[in-house]
Amino acid sequence: MGLTIGTALFGQQPAGAFNARLAVPEHLLYFEDSPRRVRAVFAGRTVADSSRAKLLHETGRVPCYHIPLEDVAADALEPSATVTHCPAKGDATYWTLAVGNRRASDAVWAYELVCCYDERAELEADGGPAGRGSRRSEPEDLNKNSA
Repeated sequence: MGLTIGTALFGQQPAGAFNARLAVPEHLLYFEDSPRRVRAVFAGRTVADSSRAKLLHETGRVPCYHIPLEDVAADALEPSATVTHCPAKGDATYWTLAVGNRRASDAVWAYELVCCYDERAELEADGGPAGRGSRRSEPEDLNKNSA
């Protein structure tokens, strides 16, 4: 469950109520250490494995794991020309995942920590599915929805 979507604590329509009026920004980011070991598997190969992952809760989006670049297999990444901008997080750099003859274009992106689309690589946390619940908006959507 995310903190910033739907009826969650800081979602658009919270199910509960605070005992005080809070001034919550339109684009809220909440970044926390994940207590879980997070892995990304692509084409049968583990391309990321980290016990130092962070979890980002962002207004209107499902939570997303962020992994330090040092915990990603550099030889599985091909630089991409794609760059997107989010006013809340800055510019994102992208890579194509490449293992053997399999490629997933722009499947990995980073601000300071690396992210991976769970529909393009299998994400695990503590040995089971990461369970983000639904598809994250495409990176291009950040330019359209952020003000």
